[in-house]
Amino acid sequence: KMLKKEMISREDYDAAVAAPLPEQTFSIGPENAVAPYFIEYVKEQLVARYGARTTFEGGLRVYTTINLQKQAAAEAAVAGVLNQPGDPSVALVSLEPGTSYIRAMIGGRDFTTQKFNVAYQGHRQPGSAFKPFVLAAALSKGISPDTPFVSEPKHFNLGSGNATWNVENYDSIYRGRIDLKKATVYSDNAVYSELMMRVGPESVAEIAHKAGIKTDFSVTPAIALGGLDHGVSPLELASAYGTFATGGKRVDGSVDFEGDGPDPISIVAVTDSQGNLIDENQPVQTPALDPVVAYYVNQVLRQVTMYGAGQWGDLGRPCAGKSGTTDDRVDAWFSGYTPDLVTTVWIGYPDQRISMENVRGVRVTGVDWPAQIWHGYMLAALAGVDKHDFTKPPNSDLVPLTVCTVSGQRANLWCPDKETRSFFPNHLPQGYCTVHEAREIVMPSLLDMRFAEAWKILENLGFEVDLAFSNDAAKPPDQVVDQQPRAGLKIKQGVDRITVTVAGPPGSLQLPEQEGGARR
Repeated sequence: KMLKKEMISREDYDAAVAAPLPEQTFSIGPENAVAPYFIEYVKEQLVARYGARTTFEGGLRVYTTINLQKQAAAEAAVAGVLNQPGDPSVALVSLEPGTSYIRAMIGGRDFTTQKFNVAYQGHRQPGSAFKPFVLAAALSKGISPDTPFVSEPKHFNLGSGNATWNVENYDSIYRGRIDLKKATVYSDNAVYSELMMRVGPESVAEIAHKAGIKTDFSVTPAIALGGLDHGVSPLELASAYGTFATGGKRVDGSVDFEGDGPDPISIVAVTDSQGNLIDENQPVQTPALDPVVAYYVNQVLRQVTMYGAGQWGDLGRPCAGKSGTTDDRVDAWFSGYTPDLVTTVWIGYPDQRISMENVRGVRVTGVDWPAQIWHGYMLAALAGVDKHDFTKPPNSDLVPLTVCTVSGQRANLWCPDKETRSFFPNHLPQGYCTVHEAREIVMPSLLDMRFAEAWKILENLGFEVDLAFSNDAAKPPDQVVDQQPRAGLKIKQGVDRITVTVAGPPGSLQLPEQEGGARR
């Protein structure tokens, strides 16, 4: 392009093309200490595509996505938290959402003693780190972040062999009436179980797979709380969270190295020993989520990093994330992201289910050690990177409406309990409340009342009022001297209008602002 625009000469262009790319080279042998888990991952991809002989004896040149500065930052963040002999293991995957380039990978605390790479081979229960996919499914069905729920122990009849699903909150704390946004911040199991029953596990599974969860799992309500029979790997969870960060676009490589579907990119190109291109792996974007849904997932998970992750959620820039802790504290997760980088951290014991109820006096959950590692790494990895916010799609503002808390429909004057909620523009409640409707009542007598008193009575009854004046000097100003209809007649709320005549010159009183009975 620079040549076409005459920004450089033909001689400079030819010299630049002929010059070799700057490289950081290292062997792919097991003795190598640079990003060993990442290198093993790359080797497995190469063997799967080209075979072992070509991989190790064919003179391949392999160009990867690893960023050694970010890798060093990841290793330092882990070492700063897990540094005692009895500490659990760890996995960390960090990738760029817009390209899916894997920039750092840790599959365990020590490659010399643990070759098993939890980052992509380990499939662990995600716990509440799976809730964002339930949230996305709910938003897709028009359930807004302001939608109220009741946080209390839940009992659901699943209808198969009288099976029941009993759900309690992790900390046994219940918060009563709470909106979906706050329920996510508090990671409220009770609310999310009800949300799952509303949207259906099939919808959640579809969203999760579209976002980037490749592992199959049984489609049951338990997935709302991360109850996946085969678990997920940190790599696929990072990839799926990256779909939120991009505004709903799933990004994978164009080359399917292992033959099981596209993956985030670890290898950008492979050439032979002479530099002839064999494979070029380019980012491919696939629409996976409605951009409006992705945006509001980001906004809700942003609240989690602000209020639900303690001191470890604050990066000093827009970010979002979610923790996860499984039963008995066997697995602890934190997965979070900015528009520029997504990172998933897992802590646990890879060989067996060992509780982290007490590790050096710490009851390990996702919001402490995993979040602490995530925080330390992200601060270092994003140092010097401009701050970016999540892109807001056009026409995505929520619409505030006053609704009846009983029916959920738009409120009318006769609804005893109302509140303002926000709705997606294409999912506004249709019609006005049909639970609370106008009643036929007997018209009360308003004569000789002061107008303010009469007005209050009529307002509470839900009537629209017309105001008239009389110059009757015998009556004190603003006293009611006449009413239509007269007292004792049967009238209907919202249908009949009331005319109140008060003493005083025209214009001496003004009607207060009125929502208006039939003027809904």
